[in-house]
Amino acid sequence: MWNIVFYEKENGSIPVQEFLDALPVKHRVKAVHDIDVLEEYGATLTEPHVKHIHG
Repeated sequence: MWNIVFYEKENGSIPVQEFLDALPVKHRVKAVHDIDVLEEYGATLTEPHVKHIHG
């Protein structure tokens, strides 16, 4: 299992968490689920969940 760590600014704010908190509940649940899947499978995760970035 992988460990997902959100970036924290010097002032203590966590932009990703703030973004997630601002989402409508339906979208937040989907985003958190996707983060949980990424945490579980990490670099072995494949499409349709992630796509390789070229360049």
